[in-house]
Amino acid sequence: MSFSLSLSGGGCKAAAHAGVLKALNEYHLKPVAVSGTSAGALVAALYCIGTSSVQLEDICSELEKQGHKLIDWNISYILWSAVSIAFGRKETTLAVLKGSYFYSFLKQLFGNAKISSSRLPLFISSTDLISGNTVCFSNTSFRHRLSNTILQNDILLCDAVYSSCCLPGVFPPLRSSVGLLVDGGVTNNLPVDFLFAANMPNIVAVDVGSAAADHSIDSLPEVISRSVSIMGERLKNCYVTGEKLKISPNIPQDANVLSFDKISQCFDAGYCSVSELIPLIKSF
Repeated sequence: MSFSLSLSGGGCKAAAHAGVLKALNEYHLKPVAVSGTSAGALVAALYCIGTSSVQLEDICSELEKQGHKLIDWNISYILWSAVSIAFGRKETTLAVLKGSYFYSFLKQLFGNAKISSSRLPLFISSTDLISGNTVCFSNTSFRHRLSNTILQNDILLCDAVYSSCCLPGVFPPLRSSVGLLVDGGVTNNLPVDFLFAANMPNIVAVDVGSAAADHSIDSLPEVISRSVSIMGERLKNCYVTGEKLKISPNIPQDANVLSFDKISQCFDAGYCSVSELIPLIKSF
């Protein structure tokens, strides 16, 4: 019995991934490798450095209460850009949020640990705005080549996760030796192919980013997030992914990328989505 796990992006909806891991843990089922994009990369990285399912649930609970404090609006740059546009100068704002609070949060979780410190094979998806390539940060090598994908293994975990979560226009891109990095969901929101290229067994994919929105989209982060989500759905149709099983938790339809108040509901949705599939996963 051996399986690997791929976790999609989805902002606060990705709390479902922590619920999935809790359910698996209760049946003593542990993936041998994990890949993730955006908030899925955050959950994947935490799990792979040894964070328990109980600790993951505690982090989700804390984010539900305090997550809004990670939102640091880039007011001065937004105003300066407005003035620049009005006077015909070059607009300089790269994002509506500064990103410093979120980066500090990641630094608290991971410290100065590098991706090489992961206890399991870990694959984190990001996108280089300069080349357009997908960037995979990992502590493991590919066995098969992936087109338009660059594999990197020397980076701080907090930087890898931040770059994977850099929703374009919301968080400032991460400048690195690899390029100008933004959200992995731009090119690969469900990185099953990373696990496939590394010959990881029986891939279980958990997708929380595909549900259609049935609520009003009334903020810039939501507009950008929904746009990236739609693009990601179209891109998935172009890939031969190779997962053995795909799980789509019943996420609340009014949940979005910044729905901190929906985190516990998303967590529960992930937990419940696994129960009836346990016999199948055990058979792998």
